[in-house]
Amino acid sequence: MLPDLLDLQAAQFRNGGRGQVVGGYHQFDCWGLVMAVFDRFGVAVPDFARSCWDAEGNHAVYRDEAESGRWLKLAAPEAPCLVVMRTHPLAPEACNHFGVYIGGGKMLHMRDEVGVKLDAVNERPWKRFILEYRRWNGNTSR
Repeated sequence: MLPDLLDLQAAQFRNGGRGQVVGGYHQFDCWGLVMAVFDRFGVAVPDFARSCWDAEGNHAVYRDEAESGRWLKLAAPEAPCLVVMRTHPLAPEACNHFGVYIGGGKMLHMRDEVGVKLDAVNERPWKRFILEYRRWNGNTSR
């Protein structure tokens, strides 16, 4: 069952945002929104204090997390799962943007230019940016 996400859809972008309320609106960057959406599904995922514009640094954190076994790679998306994307034009191999698959072919993610977006994972442009889907398996330690 899909949790209530309506209030998150009005959130605004803020680099480093983790849900603080400013002017009546939650403030998130893409990972902050990932954490909030997973929390609504009853799943706590770790925080990574990195600038959302640090494509290479975020890729390094992602690579370490992917290799840790804490995130299981999925053959197909299932709600909730992490949507891993490569969107940076100057670092096309870097996994630098993340969203959450919420079911029904849709993902919720934060874009700095427009705020929270609900987009279809199988439509342009996202289909070409999505590298993989991962489910949190926090029971595995490093």
